[in-house]
Amino acid sequence: MPPKQQKQKAPVGYKAAALAKDILPPSVKNPPREGKSVKIPDAAAIQQNQVVANQLNAPLFEEYPKIEEWPGDDAAKNFDFNIEGTTNFVDQNFSTNKLTPSFVNDNTNLIFWRRPTEFIQIEQEELQTIQNKYNIKRRTSYYQTVVSEEHHIKKKEEFQHSPLKGIHDEPTKLQVKVFEYYEREETQQEFEQRKKEQMEKEEKEKKTKKPAKKVEQVEDKPGLVKDIKLNSIDLSYQYPSDSKWIASQLQLIKDRNIRDCYTNKPLHSKIYPQQDNIPVYNKTGRYWVKLYYLGKERKIEIDDKMPVNFKGQCKFPRSVKKEEIWTCIISKAIFKLMQISQDITCINNLCGSGFVMYTLTGMLSQSIPMQINPKSNSEWQNKLNFIREMLNDKHYLDQDILVTCYSEPGFQPKIEQGQNNSRLSVVQQKKSKDSSELAEQIKEESPIDRRKSQDEEQVHLKHPKMFVEPIKIPQRGRESADSSNDDANQRSPYKRKQQRNMTTGGIARYSTQIFDQMHKGMHDPHMSGIEAEEEEAANNSMSIQNQSMSPTKKQNPMLLEIKKASSIIQQTQKNIPTNVISGFAYPLIECFYNDTFNMVYVQKRTDKEIKLRQEYIELSNQSINKMSKEEKIEHRKKKKDIRDKIGDEDKKRIELITRPPIQYKYFRLKSGAGKVPQISILTPFSNDEILIAKTCIVNKLNKPPNYQDGAEIRDDGKSIVSSVMKNQEETLQMKPLDDFSSVNNFVEPLNKGQGGVWILDNDLIGCFQNFQIFYNPTKFPHHKTINIAQAVDSEITTGEDNEVLLVERNDNKENPDEDVQMLFGFTAKESKTAKIVPEPYCILQKFDFGSFSAIHEFQPLKGNQSSQMITLDNSNQVFKILVYTPVSFSLNISCHNSFRTMSVLNYLTEYEGYNVKNFNIEYLAMEEKKYHVFFRFRIPQQEHETLFLMKVKSTTDNHMLKYLRLKLVEEDSEGQGVMLNTIQGVNKNLYESTFSLSNYLRLSIREHTNYYLVLEGEPPYSIAEGALQVDFYYKNPELTFENLEHVEPLQYIEKYIPTKYGIIFREKLYVGEQTIASFHLKIMDIIGQVAQQVDPKKKAGKPSGNDQGDVQEKEIEEKHLVKLELFENGQSIIYNIGHNQTLFSNVILKSTKNEEVQYLLEATFDLRDWPDAKTLNKLTENIHWLLKIVSTETIALIKDTDKEDREKAIKKSWEDGEPGRADKSKKSRKKFLALIKQSNGEKLTEEETQLLNEPRLSKKQREEQAQQAQAGGKKQPKKEEKKPPVKGKGKEEVVEEKKEIRPTPQSQNHRTNEIKAFLEHMEQERVSEHLADHPGLIQIRSEENKLEIRENALMAKEEVAAIFQRNMQLREELKQYQLEQIKRIQAFMQGDRAAFKENWQKFIETREEVKSKMSAKTQKEKEFIDILKAEKASITLNELEKLINDSQNIPDLNEQLIETSKKLLKNLRIQALTDKMNESLNTFNVDSLNNCFDDYKKFSVTGIDAELIKRVEDMIAEAKDNPNYTQEKLLEQKKAGKKGKR
Repeated sequence: MPPKQQKQKAPVGYKAAALAKDILPPSVKNPPREGKSVKIPDAAAIQQNQVVANQLNAPLFEEYPKIEEWPGDDAAKNFDFNIEGTTNFVDQNFSTNKLTPSFVNDNTNLIFWRRPTEFIQIEQEELQTIQNKYNIKRRTSYYQTVVSEEHHIKKKEEFQHSPLKGIHDEPTKLQVKVFEYYEREETQQEFEQRKKEQMEKEEKEKKTKKPAKKVEQVEDKPGLVKDIKLNSIDLSYQYPSDSKWIASQLQLIKDRNIRDCYTNKPLHSKIYPQQDNIPVYNKTGRYWVKLYYLGKERKIEIDDKMPVNFKGQCKFPRSVKKEEIWTCIISKAIFKLMQISQDITCINNLCGSGFVMYTLTGMLSQSIPMQINPKSNSEWQNKLNFIREMLNDKHYLDQDILVTCYSEPGFQPKIEQGQNNSRLSVVQQKKSKDSSELAEQIKEESPIDRRKSQDEEQVHLKHPKMFVEPIKIPQRGRESADSSNDDANQRSPYKRKQQRNMTTGGIARYSTQIFDQMHKGMHDPHMSGIEAEEEEAANNSMSIQNQSMSPTKKQNPMLLEIKKASSIIQQTQKNIPTNVISGFAYPLIECFYNDTFNMVYVQKRTDKEIKLRQEYIELSNQSINKMSKEEKIEHRKKKKDIRDKIGDEDKKRIELITRPPIQYKYFRLKSGAGKVPQISILTPFSNDEILIAKTCIVNKLNKPPNYQDGAEIRDDGKSIVSSVMKNQEETLQMKPLDDFSSVNNFVEPLNKGQGGVWILDNDLIGCFQNFQIFYNPTKFPHHKTINIAQAVDSEITTGEDNEVLLVERNDNKENPDEDVQMLFGFTAKESKTAKIVPEPYCILQKFDFGSFSAIHEFQPLKGNQSSQMITLDNSNQVFKILVYTPVSFSLNISCHNSFRTMSVLNYLTEYEGYNVKNFNIEYLAMEEKKYHVFFRFRIPQQEHETLFLMKVKSTTDNHMLKYLRLKLVEEDSEGQGVMLNTIQGVNKNLYESTFSLSNYLRLSIREHTNYYLVLEGEPPYSIAEGALQVDFYYKNPELTFENLEHVEPLQYIEKYIPTKYGIIFREKLYVGEQTIASFHLKIMDIIGQVAQQVDPKKKAGKPSGNDQGDVQEKEIEEKHLVKLELFENGQSIIYNIGHNQTLFSNVILKSTKNEEVQYLLEATFDLRDWPDAKTLNKLTENIHWLLKIVSTETIALIKDTDKEDREKAIKKSWEDGEPGRADKSKKSRKKFLALIKQSNGEKLTEEETQLLNEPRLSKKQREEQAQQAQAGGKKQPKKEEKKPPVKGKGKEEVVEEKKEIRPTPQSQNHRTNEIKAFLEHMEQERVSEHLADHPGLIQIRSEENKLEIRENALMAKEEVAAIFQRNMQLREELKQYQLEQIKRIQAFMQGDRAAFKENWQKFIETREEVKSKMSAKTQKEKEFIDILKAEKASITLNELEKLINDSQNIPDLNEQLIETSKKLLKNLRIQALTDKMNESLNTFNVDSLNNCFDDYKKFSVTGIDAELIKRVEDMIAEAKDNPNYTQEKLLEQKKAGKKGKR
C-alpha cells in the first residue's frame, strides 16, 4: 500500500492541502521549493494605509454643498429681518465676480453693484433730464409752426394738461417697493380658508400648551384684503441675454397667472419679509426667496445689491413701474442658486433652459427644435400636430400645459413675405396692387385735409403716459404685443377702420410710414418712450414746415414720396424685419386650422370693390329725367362698366369658392411685455375673420349662416357684415357675419383673450428656432419625485432601486383604448471639482427583459432640467431608466395611470420568473498591490445557450470592487478538463472574457461548454478581512454554480540571475490530483534579507530565496515585457505577456502521478524589448521575481536543472580528458575580449594589459606548466587586509554657512507681466490716490463745475440741432441713392436669372454624365468586391487582368480595391506558374518549362520558391543539348517504377 498522504492544517478560509513532498513521483529526487504563506497585514497596518485608501476612493466628482431647505412659511414670517434697521445686510455667500458669460461679454463690461435706492434715483434723474429736453424741443417745434388761432389754443391746452410736466416741476419722491398692491374685498372662499387656518392654529397652540397669546378675532364676514398687482416687464433696456430670458419667464408667469404647482400660491408668496402676506421693502436689504431645486423647496438668502452699468441701469429685469424691485430680487436669487449649485461661468446662456421656470413654479419643461429635414415634411407635421394637441382648450382651462417658442441669442428672425403672399387667395394677392392708386387719391385730396388727417392719426396713436409708444406699422393681423387694452383696441371704430384699411388694399395709405420705418433703421427696440416721442416731434415739425410752403412745392415731394414707397413695398416683400426679439420666449395661446372650411366666406372685400359698389348705388339713385341725351348715354355707360367690374370680381370669388379650400395653419403669439416693438408679420386674415371661421368650424358649418351669395364682406366699424344689393330696390341688405343666433345648439368657441399676432406655420421657422412646453406635474393623477444621492462606493450613480419603471393598465377608464400620457423629467447636479464628460444624461428605454434588449429609446434628457411628454397605450408597459452621472440626480415621473419603480433584479424575480442563488464568500485581510483570487465558480455545460445575471457586493468595502476584474473562462467542449489553446502568435487567451464589476453583470454562455468564473485583482491599498455577497439570477432551473475551494496560496521569491537567453526561471510542476490554478508572476526590486543572502554566482543547489525575513518591495520604474509560458510534454499550451507582471487566471492541470504528463513553467524577458536583461548591470543586479499560485489542490515546484546537469556532465568529461581546459578557455576568452577593446581604442585595465603582455608559450611549455600546477596545487589569491579604523576621529564637525542676503529684484529685469506689475507696485510710494472713473460718480460738485456743465449742455444742444439738420439732408440723399440701387438690382437680377437658367442646363447635363460615371464605378467596385469576398478564386487570370486594365479608365475608383486586386492577380499568377512548373517537372515537359520561365522573367514574378526555380533552371540547362531528353527521362521513370514494385 502506498503511504498515506499527510495534509497540513488549513488556515481560516482555505481547505486542507497535501504536502508538496507527498505528491512527487518516485523518480524525482530533488526536493520541492518551499513556498511561503501570504503575509496578512494586521489592523494597525490597515489603519495606517487607510489614508491611501481614502485618497484613492475619494470621488473624482465632488458635489456642491447641500442647499438649505426651506424652513417653512411660519418660520419665515416670524424671522426678524430688521426691516427698519440702519445697518445694511451683506450676503457673503454671493460672489459678485461670478456671473454668466452674457454679463461679462456685454458691450458694457463694467459692472457696479448698487442698492435700489441708488440706481432708481439715477434713473429718475436721467428721465427728468430727458423730459426737460423733450419739453424744450416740443415747445420750440410747436411755436415755430404757422397754425390757426383755434388750433394754437387747442394745442396749448393739451400741452398744459399733459402728464409730462414743465421744466421746473419738482421730481417725484422716491418710494421703493417690492410689489404694487391694492385693497379688494375678500372672496367667500378666501374667507373660509382664512377662518380654517386660524382655527387650526389655535388648536395647535392648545396642544403644545404654550402660554396664551392675544389672538385676533376672526370676523364673521369677509373683509378687505391686500392683493398684488403684477406689472409687465420693461424691455426698453439693453439686458444681457440671460436677463432677457428670465424676463420672458417672469412675463409668462404674469400673463398666464401661473401659480406654484405644489402649493397653488402666487409668485409673490416666495419673497420674504412679508406683512399681511405682501412682500415689503427691507431697508437693510435682507431677503429670503423660496425656490425649487431637486424636488425640494430651498431657502435662498440675498441682499439687495444689484448689478448696474456705468449709466446706472440695472442689468436684471425691471418692471414698467420703476420703483418695483421684485424682478431684481427673484433674478438675483436665481443667480445665487446657480452659483451654489454649479459653475455659473461655464453656462453659455440660459436661453431655452427650463431651470428658471422650475425654480419658481416647479413646472417641468421640454424643448423641441423646429429644425427639420427639407426632404421630409412629415417630421414638421408631426411636431405641429403635437403642439396642436398641447394647445387644446382643456389644457388652456386647466393651465397644466403652456407652450412657448423662442430663438437663440444672436438669431436674426425673418420671414419671406413673398411666401406669405403666395399662399393668399387671388383676392388677397390683388390687394397689394392697389397701392398704385394712392397718387390719384392724394391728388383729389386738398393739402389741408391731408395734413389734418395726418395730424389726427398721429394724435390718436400717441400714448398718454410718460413713456410714449412709438408709431408702428399697422398691418393686417399685426397688433400690439401689450394686451392690457386689447378689448378697447379691438372694439374701437378707429382700430377697426385701421385694420380694414390695412387688410383691404389700404396698405399704401401708410407707405410713407413704412418707408420711414424700414430705411430709418426701424424703431430701436431699446429706445425709451421719450426718445421716440422726441424724434416724432422733430419729424412733425419738419412735416408742418413743409406744408407751409406753396401748393405746388407741397404736392410734388408728396407724390414723389408715395411713388418711392409703393415701389419699395413691391421690392421689399422679402426679408422684412419681424421685430421678434431673439432670446425671448413668446407664449403660444392657440392654433387655428381651417381644414375643410373655405376662408373666402369670411374674407373681406377690397376697398376698391366696396368703392365700386358704392358708386353703383349712387348712380342707381340718381334721377336721369333732367339729364340730356348725351348725359343719359354717359350715365348708362358708366353704370354698365361698373356693373361689369363688379361681375368680374364676383366671378373670381365664385371661382375661389368652387375650388377646394386652401389649407391654413395659424398660431397666435401673445406677450404682455412692455415697451417692445410690435411684431411685424403680414397675415391674410384679421382676428375677426379667424374668429368667425373658428365659430363655423366648431358648429360644423360650411359657411356663416348670414352669408349671402354674391354679397360683399365688409367692416362697418362695429362688426363684419355681409351686404347684398337687391336688384329691384337698388339698396343694401346687411347682415352681421358674427351673428349665429339662427344656429340650433350653438357652441361658442373658447375665448382665450384678445390681442396677439397670428402667424403661419411655415413662418414660425423663420422667426423662431424651438418650441418649449411647460408641464404641471401635479395635474396628473399619479406623481412621484425620486431623489438619488451620490453613490458612495461607486463612480457612477445609477439609482439601483429605481432602474425599472412599470406603468400599469387602467381598466377603470371610460375609454380603455384611449392613449395614456406620461411626463418624465430628469435633473442632475453639477460637479464642483471637475467637468463631467460626457454631460450627464438620462435615457428612457422601452425594454424587453425576455431578450434583454431595448425596443425603443426615447430622446436623451440632458442639462440642469429637462423632461419629455410620452404617449403610451393603455397597457402594462415596462421601461428601463438608463442614467449616466457620477453625482446626485432627481427623477420626476407623472402619469395618468399608476406606476411603480424597482430594481432590475427585483423585477426579474417578481415578473420574469428568475431564480436566485446566494453565496457568502469570506476573504482574509490582504496587503496592497498583491494579487489575490477571491472566488472561482464552475458552471457545467448546458444543452442550450443560457443567460444569467450576477451581482457582487462586499460587506465591508465596496470601493474594492472597482479594482477587481471578473473573468469568464471557457473549457473545451469535450469536457476532458483541458483548457483551450491560444493561436500561435497571440499573447492573450482568446477564450477569456474580462468584465469590470458594476451594479450587476449580464453574462451569456454557449451550449455544450463548461465555464469558470474567476474574480481576481490587485487592490492598491490594504484591505481588512470581510466577505463577498455573490448573487446569481437565472431562469434555467438546470443551471448550477459550483464554488471551488482553494488551498492556501503560496508565493515563491528568488533573485534573477541574468542569462544570455533572458530566462527568469524554469520550474517543473507536479500535481497530485487534477487541479485548477492561477499563476501570477511579478518582477520587482527587493531590499532585505533576500538580497543579502542570495549569491549571484551560485547557479545550482538548493535555492535560498524562500527564506524571506523582513523584505521591502520596490516597484521597477521601467516597464519590461515578461512572458509566462506553460508547457505540457514539451508543447506550449498557454502563455501570456505583460509589463513587469503577467498571469494565468484559470489553468486546468492534470495529475502527474503516473508521469504521463509533465508540466514546465517558464518565464522569460523579451530581449528585443530589453536586451540588457542578459547581462549583470545596475538595472538587473537587484531584480527579483515573485510567483504566486492559487489552486484548488497542492502544486509542487522544482527548479528545472536538466540543461545545467547536461552542461556539467559535458564539462566534467572535458576536464577529465584534459585537465585545466576550463581555465585555459576562460583565459583565452578574456584575452580575446581585451584584443577587441584594444582594436576599438578603448582603455584597458591593468589585468587586461598584463594578460596581453604575457609571452606566447609552446605546447611543451604549457604541458610543463600544467604539471607543475597539478603537483603544487592552485594558489589562493591573497585576501585584502581590512584597515582598522583610525582611533580618535569621530564625526566631522558641521560648519554652518552664513546665508547671503539676496537683493530685491528690479522690475525692469523681468518680462513676465504679473511679476513686473507686482515689482512696480512694490517700488512705488505706499500712499496712493484714486480718482473716480466716471464724472457721474462724483457726488460733490462746485459752482464752477455746475456752470461748466450748463454751458456744455447748451453747446451740446446746438450741436445736436446742427447734426439733426445735416442728417435730414443726408436722409433725402440716401432715399435717392436707394432708388437708384433698387433699379440697378432689378437689372442685375434679370441678367442673373438668365445666367442661372443657362448654368442650370449645364448642371443637368453634367449631372447625367456624373451619374453614368458613378454607375460604372459602382459596378466595377461591386465586381472587385465579389471577387475578393469569394473564398476561392471564381475568375481566371486573364479575366482578372482584363478587369484591372479596364478599371484604369475609370476615375476615382477605390485605390485600395485596385491594389488588393493586383495582389490577388499576383498570387494567381504565382499559383498558376507554380502549378504549371510542378506539372512540367513531373512530366519532363521542357517546352512548357521554357514558357513558364519566360513568363517568370517577363512579369518579374516574386514569391515562388527558390528551390523550384533552381530545379527548372537545371532541367532547362540539362535538356538544352539533348533533343530526346523528355523521352529518356520518361523511360527512366518507368524503369524506376518497375524496380520499386519488385
